[in-house]
Amino acid sequence: EALVRADFDELDTRHPYLLAISQAETERLLSELLSERGAKVERDTQLVSFRQDGTGVSATLKTPAGEATCRTAWIVGCDGARSTVRRVLDIPFEGATYDDRFLLADVTIDWDVRDDRISAYFGDDGLAACFPLPGGRWRIIATARTDDERTDAPTLAELQALFAARTGTKGKLGDATWLARFRIHCRQVARYRDDRAF
Repeated sequence: EALVRADFDELDTRHPYLLAISQAETERLLSELLSERGAKVERDTQLVSFRQDGTGVSATLKTPAGEATCRTAWIVGCDGARSTVRRVLDIPFEGATYDDRFLLADVTIDWDVRDDRISAYFGDDGLAACFPLPGGRWRIIATARTDDERTDAPTLAELQALFAARTGTKGKLGDATWLARFRIHCRQVARYRDDRAF
């Protein structure tokens, strides 16, 4: 049964809605924009270390062809909770990690639920929330079972079983473009700049 209806009509904004875009679509758009500006994403290249001096940054990279170096004016660490940039700079990452673990999937769902609203389901063993995405896709975010401490990506079959148990629907998941497990952190770096590194 429907328990709650929440809308955004009373918000003081020109955009009184929630906008959800898949991770795959976000990455595609950002990659295209970088390409238009003469840059490209090198997903198989890893930052190993770097050194700053008064005029720039020298970085050591691990590439499919072996180790390489590059020289640049600045370095920006957008590399998440296990940031190499933050580690090299020895900047504290203060805070804590919440106990809850989550599973995420961007999928199609063959079901008869309206696609103009978020649908959240509360099961005995946790939550499953379904967010409509453009193109007939959905993002599912579900709490992991309390005994599940795995870090590898879930399978579509695993998500299907959890989805069926929690939603009580006969919806069939398919065409996964993103499957992940994650935890939520309440953390912040002690400072955002160190000379030429951000």
